[in-house]
Amino acid sequence: MKSNKITAIYCRTAAQDSVAIERQREGLLRYAAAHGFENAEVFEDDGFTGNDLARPAFTRMNGLISEGRVTRVLTRNISRLGRGTVAVLTWVRMAWEQGVEIVTEDMGFMLELFAAMQAMSELAKAFSQKNARNAAKPS
Repeated sequence: MKSNKITAIYCRTAAQDSVAIERQREGLLRYAAAHGFENAEVFEDDGFTGNDLARPAFTRMNGLISEGRVTRVLTRNISRLGRGTVAVLTWVRMAWEQGVEIVTEDMGFMLELFAAMQAMSELAKAFSQKNARNAAKPS
């Protein structure tokens, strides 16, 4: 039985450039096919800065993520999602919490770094909570 979940293919250019956006789209569709990623749906923000996550196609894709309809997001590289490190990290965490896999065509080290940062954040939180409980105990 085929899944009704999609592979969201996200393309973005800062300056409107139909050739660049087409290259991204075609390359990512080939990558999706080569890796067996089914039900590809393309989301394109041509001519939108990465400094603002409130982009039309990105917002539509996020709506589908919130509805649980996306299995993975495939993009050329992490900078296509956004340029602000904190904003992108927050978005990646939200996507992961929804069970969405993030795949970049270049599979750069950034996603591994994000995963490590998330793990360190969780460890620091647990350590902080343990110290707070120990401090509250009467001596």
